[in-house]
Amino acid sequence: MHKRGTAYVLQIFAAVSAALCSGRAHAQNIFDVAGVLPEHVYVMFEDRQEAIEGPQSAMTLRVRGVAADVPPAKIRELRACVSASKAPSDLAKATRLCVIEAVGKTDTRAIEILRTPSAVLCARAMSAEAGKPESAKLGRHTGKTERVVVLSAERFLKLSSGWDLFAPNAETVIPKPGTTLEMTRPYVAGEVAFDRELVGERIFRGHRSQLEPMTRDLGDTSIWVRVPKGYSVTNVYGALVWVSPMLNGKPPEELWAACDELGLVCVGADGAGNDVQFGDRCQRVFDSLATASLRFHLDRRRVYITGMSGGGKISSLLWACFPDVFAGSVPIVGLACYENVPVGDGKMWPAIFNRPAPEYFNMAQQQRCAAITGVKDFNYEPIQRSSRVLTRDGMNVRVFDEPAMGHEMPTPEQFLEAMRWVDEPARARLDQQRKQGEAMLGAVKTGIAKARTAKGAKPELDAAQRASLVGVTETAPWTECAWEATRLLEIVPVAPFDAAYENRSK
Repeated sequence: MHKRGTAYVLQIFAAVSAALCSGRAHAQNIFDVAGVLPEHVYVMFEDRQEAIEGPQSAMTLRVRGVAADVPPAKIRELRACVSASKAPSDLAKATRLCVIEAVGKTDTRAIEILRTPSAVLCARAMSAEAGKPESAKLGRHTGKTERVVVLSAERFLKLSSGWDLFAPNAETVIPKPGTTLEMTRPYVAGEVAFDRELVGERIFRGHRSQLEPMTRDLGDTSIWVRVPKGYSVTNVYGALVWVSPMLNGKPPEELWAACDELGLVCVGADGAGNDVQFGDRCQRVFDSLATASLRFHLDRRRVYITGMSGGGKISSLLWACFPDVFAGSVPIVGLACYENVPVGDGKMWPAIFNRPAPEYFNMAQQQRCAAITGVKDFNYEPIQRSSRVLTRDGMNVRVFDEPAMGHEMPTPEQFLEAMRWVDEPARARLDQQRKQGEAMLGAVKTGIAKARTAKGAKPELDAAQRASLVGVTETAPWTECAWEATRLLEIVPVAPFDAAYENRSK
């Protein structure tokens, strides 16, 4: 080729490459604003939000109705969540999870994130008026008329793992603290879908699964919830998911003392017993947790799982394979292992999952599992031997050996002892954060008092004081000192914190 022609081709190649690397590369991406990458992205629950200025924490944003302020480095990850799949047929029955507010240099647009009953995540562009979708032609994926896209659940859920999506609506019924209630429908599909691909990846470490996939039907079951005594939306709580060995999934009263002392919202689903197909059984665990997460103010770092007998095996298996969801487990008279365990007379306790991939195994090693059993339990020896295999490999498993216990539920006191041990690291962390927050708040209040004495009137907060108060809410979110900091900042909370905030302030 002629040198001039070669140079021309190289110029064209360079121009195309530059365009592909610029914010205009994917002008049709639903999260772009005027065809370019947005400068800011906020995650909210309404399609418009007043401007928020100055330093903020996750708590100060959340009480104003903002679930997250997506950092610039994560905006490209958000755009990369868009997949080429067609919009699902059950989109009309989807539940809104949140609204993405994409802010450009001169324009702003809103995109609602939806989850369908079949657990497909979608993004749908909204018009500026009345929060209506920009187009009634759902599911189109060509040209400039694209208004609905399907999102990669794996990518989006990894990106959104730190977002606070707690958003009860007017129909949400909160049970009286200390009582158990069947949650009102509709229920929400969990972020994890137990299809063959997921089971192969997480349960069998990349090997192909021959298990039947789940057949999710959110209308054919009941989900039960019990909130601890003293529950208030102004606090944040841990969660305890119950896996029953029977079809009735109502959490038993033996768990209640632990839930009240440790501040745990307890949830369980019917139709997750020992006779239920594996995929469906596990699916109900994630669907019940997802439903509770939207209706109750949960700390996703304190989500635990427990169960009895076959439910105990499931609870330990799901903890080991999903330590990014569950921070610990309390399996009762049943413990799963990834190795065959000899139990005497040439018999083996069979492995029911493969050792998790290093990413998840290393995460689980930082957590705790408390297996409860007794010498009268016919699973006693297999549980003891399985625990030795797990501890040999660095898993923090402790057997709570109750001498008089058979194959049955522990007493409330016995379960409380095991649950305390599992939750101990989280409680120590929260206690340390609270003490730091109180010290920070005390220092700011001392400075305010000195300024008031010097000026003889209520002074305005200076920038350093405002930043320090925001720091209190970042260090010890949802504690008494954090709420006092928001009052000093004169933040007016929106639902669901508004009414509870007013009652708390009196």
